[in-house]
Amino acid sequence: MHRVFSAALILLLSACTAKEPTLTQARAVARVDQLIHDTASVLVPRPRLELIEHSMPPAMCLHEGGSAEQVVINRAYWLRGVPARENMNISRQVRAHWQAQGHRITASGGPGNPTLSGESSPDHFLLALVWAKGDHLYLASTSPCVWPDNSPAGEAPPNATNNLPSPGPAVLAEGTSIGRKPLTECNPPSLMGL
Repeated sequence: MHRVFSAALILLLSACTAKEPTLTQARAVARVDQLIHDTASVLVPRPRLELIEHSMPPAMCLHEGGSAEQVVINRAYWLRGVPARENMNISRQVRAHWQAQGHRITASGGPGNPTLSGESSPDHFLLALVWAKGDHLYLASTSPCVWPDNSPAGEAPPNATNNLPSPGPAVLAEGTSIGRKPLTECNPPSLMGL
């Protein structure tokens, strides 16, 4: 009995002190894409994802306490092939999926507006379903601050903070609205602030 208790205590302590792998730029890209593709895969009607090209470059980390050398990884994809009449239905499905995955909903667009914002669990990636002009939707995700892959071995310098929490509930991109007015499709916003 004493051995079983000792073994359980050792396993518990090692689990509490085990260091998780550093969140690198490459891992952040993979996670952002995973969050978006996993969400899109459960939607009916099933959308065709179209990458918003200008969402791809890493952006400077603006999180208070972050390092000037850190970046955030953004991705956004238009949900093509979804009729406008299905937008609110898609929003309900996205909400249900995120909640089933343990993610937290941080904001919603209200009546008649399918926009949603969220935060992934347990890793604090920001999530968004955004309504744009022309009744089009896109899914987006932004990583917490990470060290760029071009830093030594893609890891934080000694004594640097890594994996800062996300900037909080201000998930919607600049120019978006929680109200009833959508974004313009021809000029979707930068995902900074997502």
